Amino acid sequence: MATATQLASFTADTVFPLLATSATAVGNHCNQGTNNTQCTMWWTSQGAAGPATLGVGQQMSALNVFNGNLLKFMKSSSVATSTDGGSSVGNPNAGSSSSDRVTSYETLLMSLCVFLLFRVGN
Repeated sequence: MATATQLASFTADTVFPLLATSATAVGNHCNQGTNNTQCTMWWTSQGAAGPATLGVGQQMSALNVFNGNLLKFMKSSSVATSTDGGSSVGNPNAGSSSSDRVTSYETLLMSLCVFLLFRVGN
């Protein structure tokens, strides 16, 4: 929803209050775990309670809600292009056989053997 405000600015007045409400709800459910700082997913259902399933997914979901609220503070919603600050440079040889050279395992193994030989010898 937050990204929609960047693509269609007319949605901002509707979306940002919803995101603020969600962030408050998330914050109220980030009091689990051994140090009371982990979030559950029960903030998505008003008045619902259930097992405090904790994990990376729940933490990332909560973080996404908080990050979504930060978009309203961005100065510009425009994407940088090559004429106004973009700096990415393409590689026309990407994917060709000459650009995909990888150090062989034999070379790495020999380097490791030489290193170990000198290391063990001292």
